Amino acid sequence: MTQVSNEKGRSIITSFLHLGEIPSLMVVREDLVTNQLPVVICYHGWTNVKESTLPQASAFAQAGYRVFCPDAYLHGERRPQGHQYQAYPQLLATIQQAFAEFPDLKAAIGQEAHVAEAFRPLIVGTSMGGMMVSTIASAYAKELAGLVQYISTAAPYEFLTATEANLQSSAGDQGVSEEELAFFKEHSLIDHLDQVANLPYFVYHGTADEFVPVIYDQNLAQKMAAAYPDAPFHYLEVADETHWIPYPVIEGSVAFMTSHLS
Repeated sequence: MTQVSNEKGRSIITSFLHLGEIPSLMVVREDLVTNQLPVVICYHGWTNVKESTLPQASAFAQAGYRVFCPDAYLHGERRPQGHQYQAYPQLLATIQQAFAEFPDLKAAIGQEAHVAEAFRPLIVGTSMGGMMVSTIASAYAKELAGLVQYISTAAPYEFLTATEANLQSSAGDQGVSEEELAFFKEHSLIDHLDQVANLPYFVYHGTADEFVPVIYDQNLAQKMAAAYPDAPFHYLEVADETHWIPYPVIEGSVAFMTSHLS
């Protein structure tokens, strides 16, 4: 267990735990550790680890959430010894595994102390983690309190097919089946926005992002505004920013979610 104090004098406690078989962190304010709090699940990006989400997790914890940060499939403590990352098809498999694991992950969180029996988590994801968030929301929106998507896309099928040649070049002769791509076509949230029209939904992108181009989230914002102008949706774009999240953006996402969920 690690305890860290910030400038406001509120200590944050970070604890390691297994949620089912998934190595995870729990992040919570020390003064609220025994309180029943709203839950956040925080998903990390490609080739990253659960610890890389601590800036996001700590910001939400400071606002009064209990945050759980799982290691993704093939990442962190789930990475086989000597494993070499190959973006295609392993990126797809990692996202699909997060989708498949969501019901069991949520059930495991529900077994933790000080978590309400019928809780609905807010899910937060960065880059690859944002694609996990959007695919999960396409099928499990009724079980969620809201979603936050940083430097990612709610159109994973469009993104993956557009970048297939570049991704495959990093994977040698390994290809991806039509069945695997069909999963992303079925679960591209941009084609199921009715599922999240009533959920608070925060999206951030930098215009200079070379890994996941900003055009995907610009299209999402336009489609949401046209179809659901009164939806609790917020799109934030920062000019000339690359594939990372400035901390004020994280704070803004926390403030937006808190204003809709409190």
